[in-house]
Amino acid sequence: MRAGSEIRRTAKETARPNIKKIVLIGFIFLAIGELLKLIPKVGDFLNSLLTGIFGVGTIASIVYLYKGKSDEGVFDFFKRGIEFFTKTFCAGLWLLLKLLPSILIMTVGSIMMILGISGVSTDAINAYLKTYNTVYLNGANFGPVSIIGILLLVIGVILMIWISLKYSLFSYELINNNAPNKRSRDILNDAKELLRGNIGRYVCLLIPITLLWAIIIVVVAIVVGIIMGIVAGILGFREVSKIVSTIVTIIFVYPFVGYMYSRTITATQQFYDELVAEKRGGYNPNPNPNGGYAPNPNAGYNPNPNGGYAPNPNGGYNPNPNGGYNPNPNNGYNPNNGGYNG
Repeated sequence: MRAGSEIRRTAKETARPNIKKIVLIGFIFLAIGELLKLIPKVGDFLNSLLTGIFGVGTIASIVYLYKGKSDEGVFDFFKRGIEFFTKTFCAGLWLLLKLLPSILIMTVGSIMMILGISGVSTDAINAYLKTYNTVYLNGANFGPVSIIGILLLVIGVILMIWISLKYSLFSYELINNNAPNKRSRDILNDAKELLRGNIGRYVCLLIPITLLWAIIIVVVAIVVGIIMGIVAGILGFREVSKIVSTIVTIIFVYPFVGYMYSRTITATQQFYDELVAEKRGGYNPNPNPNGGYAPNPNAGYNPNPNGGYAPNPNGGYNPNPNGGYNPNPNNGYNPNNGGYNG
């Protein structure tokens, strides 16, 4: 396995021919989600729904463009999301079951922390919940209960992150190796097995991308916020409306967010490719949207799965499949009888 910097460099160069469309897909997907949040009461739910249904579709469209499928449209991620929805949904349920222990630990830890800090006994849970904000803000009492609660909360968060990381290649396994009769649980297990022993490398691969672009995004967001404040002051507005703020953020900040999002996906796809080559021996630079990751998943990339590159599948390159190279089969070298035949 190559170093993370080399994988990122390869991913960047490979994506270059279709980089505009790749970034545009990421930008559109994220921008739609941000606009949905403006809808009162149901905005966050709709954004979560968008992510759940079309998140894998977005990754699929970017992966296909990364693999050279240049006819992939910028809105095809809607279609891809529908194509993968059933297996994505089933995998989500399986993953939720695997995350259940960490969720329970976090829930217990949160309750203990809240009750411990507020000094409320377990017999007063119902009364406490009615005045949670007041009790919590008026004072804190860090006793044994609250300390244990904090520890449980931290343990639950770490456990959840670890489990999520183990299955983080699920989308890429689904997109690249989606046999029709393959169950979601099998895809999850294959993704977990593929990443086994390489979680540290995967994290190190993505940290430079996310950290660098997170800093850039924060700086740009601060600058845009300052400019918006100045403009609002000049125009006499006491505050900028949420709609205007969201639109300005999408226009000036989200192109950077879309680029970081797209770079993360292409780097992960390149990482996935090299893991497949290392662990399974199959590597296919061209996507197969309808099926397996490689024309021959049991071997290396080979246009002729039965042998070497040859018009004659039973042997090497040979214009005369019945024998040796013989430009004049009736004279000179005779591959059938051996020796020189004049």
